[in-house]
Amino acid sequence: MPQDTKTGSPADVVGVLDTSAMDCVQANMALVADHLLGPGSHAGLGAPVRFMPRDRPGDLPTVEPTVTEHARVLRDLVGVDIAEPTDGLRAATALEALHRGSRLLFVVADAYSLPWCPYFVRQHMSHTFVLTPHERLQDRVRVWDAYDNETPFGRARPGGWTMTPNEVSRILDGARPVRAGTVTVLPGHVTPDPGDVLRRNAEALTGTGTRAVEEYVSAYRDHPDRRRAAEALLLETWLLARSRRLHHTWLTTLPAGTAGAAGVRAQAEQADAWQEFAGRCYLAARRVRRGRPEPARLHERFAQLLTRDAELARRLAA
Repeated sequence: MPQDTKTGSPADVVGVLDTSAMDCVQANMALVADHLLGPGSHAGLGAPVRFMPRDRPGDLPTVEPTVTEHARVLRDLVGVDIAEPTDGLRAATALEALHRGSRLLFVVADAYSLPWCPYFVRQHMSHTFVLTPHERLQDRVRVWDAYDNETPFGRARPGGWTMTPNEVSRILDGARPVRAGTVTVLPGHVTPDPGDVLRRNAEALTGTGTRAVEEYVSAYRDHPDRRRAAEALLLETWLLARSRRLHHTWLTTLPAGTAGAAGVRAQAEQADAWQEFAGRCYLAARRVRRGRPEPARLHERFAQLLTRDAELARRLAA
């Protein structure tokens, strides 16, 4: 499948967009935001900062937002709407929608089926990408993926690829269901006042309470399968570190004085602390894989960082 990032307007975004503070859903939402609204328009994706662990039956709780939650932020704080993804999308339907005028489809699929992805034929997990018509060839489409990350199977690199209908069919018509939604700009959208956003952040994090932090941390600290807990904690802290970094990026785009220079610096330090802790969790997971115990006070530090998030949100909103 040939790669081509030199033509097609999303190519200009894929080449320069920094997605190092985003997960795979946010990365491609940022792609469509900057493509449709201009460079830097995606910054609002980092405006909310939350701690909302949700239970997963038979598994550890997670703070990973759903695609719907990410899409709500994109709509309300950036002004780009992704229609509620349709389950069981088929290739013929997707291609028809593209050439009928939708022009952009945001797709949630199985990374196991995506030939440009390091997880291809190695691991099943949700991933996203964007489909657009080919600008010159009627019987081809473009696939865009802005995600950039080191994975256990190699680096996920941002890029754009030309695909035939048969190649699209192999992805969309596989055994696992694929979802996709059309992408549109909301006319007349007004970005919420940053001060209001900061106050909502403080209310959300304060309202969660210390008990929720204790229950979440203890779920990982006390889980009987230490390897499973260590691997899951690594993913959780990776998500938290990226979200706190993206929040700092958003703060730097605000008018001077909105959050206060000291507050912005404190958020940068907090993002650095989360990044450092994610590195510690990576080493902890390696230790557990070798049959060794996790470092002492690892989970105590986890709770401290979550508590500090709430304290900092109150400071930024003051």
